[in-house]
Amino acid sequence: MQGAITFENITFIIALGGVVFGVYHFFRNPDLKNREEILSLKTALDGYKELNKAVQNLGDNHIHTIEKKVDGAVENISQLRENIVQLRTIIDERIPKK
Repeated sequence: MQGAITFENITFIIALGGVVFGVYHFFRNPDLKNREEILSLKTALDGYKELNKAVQNLGDNHIHTIEKKVDGAVENISQLRENIVQLRTIIDERIPKK
């Protein structure tokens, strides 16, 4: 039994353990780095979604404001049309036709 525990055997077992440990870290470390990158991308994507919502809300508010201004402009144009018709009627009555 003492012949089985030699310096070479102990060195071989330590080397084999080191290889197993090295292979484990070789496959594990990139996974951890990728997980960190995925989390940072997810955080950035969540921020993008919030920004997109804010831009959409701003666009909706801006369109509503433009609609109000256009409605006011249409009303003013209608009043101007009525005033022009009244003025034309007054001018036609006062200026005699030849």
